[in-house]
Order: sequence, then C-alpha cells, then structure tokens
Amino acid sequence: MNFGYLTTFQSLDKGLIERIGPTGFTVSTFSFSFNYTNVNSGILYHAAFSFVIFAILFTIFFSFGTFDSL
Repeated sequence: MNFGYLTTFQSLDKGLIERIGPTGFTVSTFSFSFNYTNVNSGILYHAAFSFVIFAILFTIFFSFGTFDSL
C-alpha cells in the first residue's frame, strides 16, 4: 500500500500532473509577470516598445490563422 502511494500518487499525481495543469500555469504566469516587471524600467519609450512588439506578435499570430498558412 505504501509503495503505490509513493510511486503513483506522489510522483505522478502530485508531481507531473500538477506541473502541467493549473498549478504549473499559475506558476509560469507569475514568473513571467515578475520577470517582465523587473525588466520594465517605467520609462515611457520602454513601455511603448513593449506595446508595439506585443501588438505585432498578436497581429502575426492571428493573421496566420486567417490566411490558412498554418
């Protein structure tokens, strides 16, 4: 009984599934936002540059889906 608990429950359910599922998504979102906050200096042209880059990436991502290029 202890072997099944240690191998299947702790390694698979508490390890692999949680890292891929909602807990992993939350941790990765938090780390991305924390790293972005550290990089952002608060100067206006840095914020504008970030906005333009994300707008271009957003447009490219959705235009490929519209033109059936994927």
